Amino acid sequence: MRTFRFGAFVATLALALGSPLPAGQAHTTATPPGRLAARMAYDAARMDVVLFGGLDVAGFPLGDTWTWDGTTWTERHPATSPSSRYNPAVAYDAARKEVVLFGGSTGSGETWVWDGLTWTKRSPAVSPSARTHAAMTYDAARGEIVLFGGIGADFLGDTWIWDGTTWTDRTPAASPPALRYGPNLAYDRARKEVVLFGGTADENDQTWVWDGAKWTKRHPAVSPHSVSDLGMVYDRARRQVVLFGGCCPNDDTWAWDGTSWIRFSPRRSPPARFGHAMAYDVARRRAVVFGGTTGAFDALDDTWALGTRSWREVA
Repeated sequence: MRTFRFGAFVATLALALGSPLPAGQAHTTATPPGRLAARMAYDAARMDVVLFGGLDVAGFPLGDTWTWDGTTWTERHPATSPSSRYNPAVAYDAARKEVVLFGGSTGSGETWVWDGLTWTKRSPAVSPSARTHAAMTYDAARGEIVLFGGIGADFLGDTWIWDGTTWTDRTPAASPPALRYGPNLAYDRARKEVVLFGGTADENDQTWVWDGAKWTKRHPAVSPHSVSDLGMVYDRARRQVVLFGGCCPNDDTWAWDGTSWIRFSPRRSPPARFGHAMAYDVARRRAVVFGGTTGAFDALDDTWALGTRSWREVA
């Protein structure tokens, strides 16, 4: 399969774009229309997975909101919503029982929260600069959202904390390299630390962990290849961080146990992809993947769940 960069894909499509789709546009399909660069988070208060935005196959940013209950996708029609965008940062804030969205391709540094019924725009006194491709997760040990990096006017390597009211810059003196494209974060519940992996530069096959105050580089003997636009979540059933796919498209599944990366050999896997959305469905104890692209100017609309030994297509 030929090498294909998502950034180049977006840049190429952008040349032919017209006006973006309006936020909340109705769809008649039983599943969300195919897309890449969307984001998902598991909403523990409502026990469903929330999906927002992305980029359709024609290159139009999307602004629709969908929820997955383990069996069925349902499009939601909130009274207010973020504008259409791709590659925002999204995470569930367990302390406040709401899904938090920051930034994305609109070029704004907006913060939005989802309460199960509607999106509400917040106006914090301090915010990170506008960016896309930031990585974000909830740090349960400290009860706060952690955001790292992204792309604004340049590649960013800053660390920010959301406490439900405002953002605070917590960037330490020693941080992961900023030059990375589409990394991901996941909170390792067993080890009580945030794990960072991914990017496209050679050094970004590095594994870093955040303890609430500092970043520490880990040195596992084996690591996944440096990938961008990957999916990564903490799997409570396995007590490990699980990574799937990434650019340029692969169907690898890896697990991080706090010391080493271990490559899975599932009986079946989703087709190779990158730019997919991924979340961990706590109620049904399985990682869920939606959409993405194979790199062939397509936008996938399939839903997969990771069981004990294999991935299974569920929608």
